[in-house]
Amino acid sequence: MIDDTITGVSGKRVEKASYIYDHTKGKSVLGFQKLVLGLFSVDRFIPVISKICISSKRPNKNSKATKYLKKPKEERIRLDSPGAIERADLDKNKIEKTLSMIKEAKKKFKDVGYVLFDSWFAFNCFIAQIKSTKIDVICQLKNMPKANSYLYKGNKYSLNGLYALVKNSMRTVKEYGYKQTSICVGIPKTKLQMKIVFIHNDGELGWHAFASTDISFSAKKILDYYSKRWSIEVFYKNCKQYLNFGKEQMSNLDSIIASDALVFMRYLVLTYLSALNNTGFFETLEKKRLDIKALTYGARLLNFFLNQLKYYVDCICEMITQNKNNEAIELLRNIFNPTQIPQLEFVNLK
Repeated sequence: MIDDTITGVSGKRVEKASYIYDHTKGKSVLGFQKLVLGLFSVDRFIPVISKICISSKRPNKNSKATKYLKKPKEERIRLDSPGAIERADLDKNKIEKTLSMIKEAKKKFKDVGYVLFDSWFAFNCFIAQIKSTKIDVICQLKNMPKANSYLYKGNKYSLNGLYALVKNSMRTVKEYGYKQTSICVGIPKTKLQMKIVFIHNDGELGWHAFASTDISFSAKKILDYYSKRWSIEVFYKNCKQYLNFGKEQMSNLDSIIASDALVFMRYLVLTYLSALNNTGFFETLEKKRLDIKALTYGARLLNFFLNQLKYYVDCICEMITQNKNNEAIELLRNIFNPTQIPQLEFVNLK
């Protein structure tokens, strides 16, 4: 499963920060585009690889991370460090990075059968490249006449053209209340075939198209598999809302990479615990927060009593040093009889 999200930064001197168009806000924001590849296991998303994407539009400011250094950062760190590797790949575009992530994941996980992504990645050339790695694709499509065309019955069509051909043959799926049809098409200049499923909800003007490079999949199976892609959206929401993903105040790219890794590690631990206890992510997070709060309060309370004990011991030692043995004995008796403890001055816990 692959998707990206945008995290903003508050300063123009953050290393490698650039202006990236945010579709949700309808404008460009200063920050990073974080690309994440992960696995879907049972009913949860598990992040595996992360990359940072930037654009060529950067603020006219020097980064504080390199402003006062004689050598650039990439020349002063080990070449195999995460920061050096990330800097070496920064000039690559999102498609190139995604393909490299898929190839890297394939080496680590031998039984991966298919990859899910949304319509932004659904270029024919990219789908063909993934298929060449012997991994199938399930994705949503959008009409891109200049980039994508499809072969059907010997003719070439855009996605809109295909829908115009098949819309009258759509049948209602009673279980879900939408109309559906599917066709098999070819991708020009390749031997690749795809099954495209068209969906139209009653009362809506628009329609949706989903595709699979495994044409043996039924329309229902394609839609069921694609619905699992929502888990990566939930992953981004949980990381941003509960784990402060992308909210770090750092000017150094190495620190940003480390912060993202720590967020993902915390997410993995919480996801494991929620699966182990069969609870939701937020419920697990809240329980651990309360547990840590109780432990913290208990530690402070214990420290308070230890400080009081030390205060009494110091008082008794001072009395013995001054040959005030009777007073020391009386104080000890009062300690073991709390109702008669004298009003002694409390130490400053700070």
